[in-house]
Amino acid sequence: MDVIVIDFKSIYIVHLNGNTVSDDITDDVLAAYMKESGEGWKNMFGESYTYWTTTHSNQLYSIRRKIKEDDNSLKHSAPYLSFIVTELDIAHWWALAYPIIEQIANVTGALTGVVAVASVPVLFIKWVRAKASANKEKGELDWVRLILAKDGWNISLLSQEISVTEDEAKKLLKGLGYIWDSQKMLYIASESTQKLRDLKPRQV
Repeated sequence: MDVIVIDFKSIYIVHLNGNTVSDDITDDVLAAYMKESGEGWKNMFGESYTYWTTTHSNQLYSIRRKIKEDDNSLKHSAPYLSFIVTELDIAHWWALAYPIIEQIANVTGALTGVVAVASVPVLFIKWVRAKASANKEKGELDWVRLILAKDGWNISLLSQEISVTEDEAKKLLKGLGYIWDSQKMLYIASESTQKLRDLKPRQV
């Protein structure tokens, strides 16, 4: 069985073996995620992570992590810890956003400009997060919220605002639920866009 796992920087499709290894499927999800993502149990300072797996549905999970509080080398990581907390919030936000983006893709076919396969929402989110992380001036969630904040976007203006090509700007807007209005010559926010705006990341 394949499931979707969202972590603090990307999104993965991971395979669970038919034979359950543990009594709790989240343990199997975490093990499969660790293998697929290449993430480890320690950071660059040798500090140990604790991981948590949250079940959003039988096909969708999110992963969060933090430094173990009893680690003796926490003195190295004061700025690093605040970064990890931000990552955890983002993972939860994307897990909430996933079914909305999936619905946008299914109902409108909006994301077929990215790639026309069943895993379109996964590939779209992976692509958006990679674009957001390339922006050094804003955090990932702030970057996405900047796009969602406007009721109407001119493609050229958005392209300049977030430093992407016009084709990429168009894909972003379609994937986030914006609909082309030929009279206004703008991409206009839809009900799905509003649902994405309303999502609140979990505080940890």
